[in-house]
Amino acid sequence: MKGAIKSQKHRMISPSAAIARSSTVLSELPVRWNSASTTGTVEAGAGSFESMERSAVTASSIAGSTCQRATPFRIGAAHDMLTRMHLFSDEEGLAGGRGQLGAFCIYPMKRDGEVIGALIAGWNTATDLTRHTAPSIEVLASVAAHALDTAWRLETVQVSARTDALTGLCNRGFLDEQLSRVLSESSRYGDPASLILLDLDYFKSVNDTHGHAVGDMVLKHVAGTLMDGIRGAERRLRTLARKQPRLLWQGLLIAALVWAAQIFEIWLSLRFLGLNVSALELTLVVVAARLALFAPTPGALGALEASLIFAMQSLGYAAAYGLSLGLLIRTRDISFGLVGLLLAGLVDKPALNRS
Repeated sequence: MKGAIKSQKHRMISPSAAIARSSTVLSELPVRWNSASTTGTVEAGAGSFESMERSAVTASSIAGSTCQRATPFRIGAAHDMLTRMHLFSDEEGLAGGRGQLGAFCIYPMKRDGEVIGALIAGWNTATDLTRHTAPSIEVLASVAAHALDTAWRLETVQVSARTDALTGLCNRGFLDEQLSRVLSESSRYGDPASLILLDLDYFKSVNDTHGHAVGDMVLKHVAGTLMDGIRGAERRLRTLARKQPRLLWQGLLIAALVWAAQIFEIWLSLRFLGLNVSALELTLVVVAARLALFAPTPGALGALEASLIFAMQSLGYAAAYGLSLGLLIRTRDISFGLVGLLLAGLVDKPALNRS
């Protein structure tokens, strides 16, 4: 009898073990669903789903349709379907990851009879989802529903406490809290702190002319534009970092080479002028030259020269050295510009002759 019980224990399969046994799981994530608005959000992501975190889930997508039907959806060979339909959003699809997704299943998560989201698991190859895997995902979805619903309700309360009801942006209380924290850290560690103010031109005239209802619409539109821009930039950076890390390293290498070339150029120019500066002095001159580039043109046409003159005088050198250094840099710019125009003329000359 003991041997039979021991044998049965060895044959028991936990949900996570069944998933691991059936195939290698490429990605899994929960989707939060709002039945009233028939919209949802990708709450977290890993693998091919990582770039989709915090993305919208539309009603016509596969995940949205599954949540509305409140019935599981399974497909063992997903390549063809994902070329015609989108898993999350009508616009984004799987953001480049769908080509790696061979199979997936979606199980709605319910709380008190209402669909609050879905658990999605994907595999990198076509997989038989009818044996151990699909029931295991269903068990995980049922267990996760209670924990996620509690966590999401708590998150909703916390977000409501620090969010403006009209615009969806953070409210004054959250601003005061964050501002106090940032200023405290800045004072403790001596780091600089910045506060960006955004002013809406003629907003008062909009309220006075068209009424507060139209003014509220303007505020909501501006807030939505700001949030869409921030989320889109974050999503693109996550996708780039995950899918093309080599490109990021190449960019960092190019930036380092550019800085090295600029430092060497200024050092060589100063030696040409007869100055032998220290490493710290050279760093200050390079920083002064770089800061001048941030000034808007054409009002900053003399910013480079003024910045270099100020830097050289601050280091105890004559202002003429700063002016001479600026003229050398301008001479280099003009020389490269003329060479570029000459090469462009030589390249385009055959095309002009043919025309």
